[in-house]
Amino acid sequence: MGDTSDEWKRQERKIIDKFFREQVPEALHSEAGSASVCTEDSCMQFAKTAFKTDDVVAVDNRGSNSFTLLSPSRGIAIQFRLKPLQTHTVNLANKIYGDQVPKPNFRDGFPLPVYSCEIVPGKVHLLQPFPHGNFPLEREKTTVTELGWFVARAASFEQPKPYAVTRR
Repeated sequence: MGDTSDEWKRQERKIIDKFFREQVPEALHSEAGSASVCTEDSCMQFAKTAFKTDDVVAVDNRGSNSFTLLSPSRGIAIQFRLKPLQTHTVNLANKIYGDQVPKPNFRDGFPLPVYSCEIVPGKVHLLQPFPHGNFPLEREKTTVTELGWFVARAASFEQPKPYAVTRR
């Protein structure tokens, strides 16, 4: 899943704590530090109830604007976001990349926007250590090649122009 050293876990814990202590109250327009209906525990409980599973764990490498959980037994990711996803952007990504991009499903009934999708297989290689003198060059070449494919694929689709000026 990525680097799960003790230091990494401490950093992730700080980020999660800040998310619920500062970012969530701001997104919900409530006082920081107030007893909010949206806590880490309430997210866990909502996920377990809504997706009918006790198998819910936080991801090792989280984003800055969301709290993401996985249910390995159900094969789903559950994401609590500060703001709703831009559906036109998600639809465009699905059109371009097909099933390489998860198709999120909105779940109502919680203070934050909640989305779920199938887990996209793969491994996070963020800050992974390499054995001394054994850099995995072939794998890194594959990564660069696939990244090039990813960027080139998007270039062949017409992109939306949200800030285009309309002339009369």
